[in-house]
Amino acid sequence: MKKFEGMLLLSDMDGTLLGDDRQISQRNRDAVRYFVENGGRFGIATGRSKTGMQYFLRDVCVNAPCVICNGAIIYDFEKDAVMHAEAMGTDGLELALDLIERFPEAGVEVSLIDGEYVAHGSDITRRHFEYVKIPYRPMAPESIPQPWVKMNLTMEPERIHLMTDYIDTAYAGRFHAQHSADYFYEILKPGATKGAGAEFIRRSLGVAPENLFVIGDGQNDVELLQSSKNRFAPENAHADIWKLTPHKLPDNNHHAVAALIAYLDARAV
Repeated sequence: MKKFEGMLLLSDMDGTLLGDDRQISQRNRDAVRYFVENGGRFGIATGRSKTGMQYFLRDVCVNAPCVICNGAIIYDFEKDAVMHAEAMGTDGLELALDLIERFPEAGVEVSLIDGEYVAHGSDITRRHFEYVKIPYRPMAPESIPQPWVKMNLTMEPERIHLMTDYIDTAYAGRFHAQHSADYFYEILKPGATKGAGAEFIRRSLGVAPENLFVIGDGQNDVELLQSSKNRFAPENAHADIWKLTPHKLPDNNHHAVAALIAYLDARAV
């Protein structure tokens, strides 16, 4: 039996697997390859879409289904197939039209199962699309195809609370809403989280609960870390992550995922 056989490791991307240079370090690449070659299953749990993920698949050995769009989609990149999706229905369109009228400075990004659109643009939204390396495609909200699986709202950090407070009051209970950065507020169907996605993948692969290992740094990783007792975080993690008392690792610029795999390696001896 290989030393990592039966283990499933799910890692966040930005701020965890990626350094601040937006790259996967060679040490992280080598460590993931070692983990996979020795029987482990490795997947990503990210807010990024399918398109935003595919750029990095050449750099890392992914051999497990992945959580994308912050839990709205479970995608098997080996089979190029959707395993599960949680769509918002037309509630997303209703919210988008309302916010564009009330907060004209806000950016409204829309993710489908296979594609992304800009329902309302902003400088932050344009920079975000450049950052995740996906085409910037403006389109009137009414013309964006259904089903929508996620919306990402952008606004300057000092003002975004005006919009988030409005959503949390006027649309209470209709969405799962969370920050993924100070200037991002992500909107999904209730129940669509990275944690729910991790549990779906664990069950699909027949992995025992004690063999699920998770690592993440952001507010949108809280549910991911709550999905397992084997929770880890890079030193740069958000304060909300430290409330879950994860095992602390070096920051994302110092190969956090490689450090986690080294920990598992030492434990397996």
